[in-house]
Amino acid sequence: MSNLNMISVESISLQKIVLIFLFAFFTAGFTAFAEEIIFRGYLVSILKVHLSWKWIILIICVLFTMYHIPQWGLPLPYWIRYFIMAIVFTLPVIITKSLWFSIGVHFGGNFTYYILLTELGLVVTEKNEYIIETMGWVSAIAALLLLGFIYVFFKKFKRFI
Repeated sequence: MSNLNMISVESISLQKIVLIFLFAFFTAGFTAFAEEIIFRGYLVSILKVHLSWKWIILIICVLFTMYHIPQWGLPLPYWIRYFIMAIVFTLPVIITKSLWFSIGVHFGGNFTYYILLTELGLVVTEKNEYIIETMGWVSAIAALLLLGFIYVFFKKFKRFI
């Protein structure tokens, strides 16, 4: 069996689709809100009294990555993705002095993940090392592209914020 045949979209009922969306909405909403309050709200408020923004970003990235990795036991691309996403979530907080943009981006990423890639999601995948590592590299690249977008967006619209 080739690796291309390991991903398929199931034929599912409308009821299951609604349940998947509800699960994704509430789970993504709760985790995004809670993690942003802890990592970008509480920890940033403590660290900004003592450290420069470069050190704060580095510390938040390391802590955010370490928080996610042990529960999944995933390979290197996921470490990279979580580290980059920590930057993606932290920069808007520094620039806007608000958590809402970061909560929204975090929610969007989590929601997409829950809709598509979990066991309850719409895309059924066979869990093998090749698929897991490939999904990790794809998500790390997506995180890097999102970081580039965030950088350009805030650089262009900084005067309005």
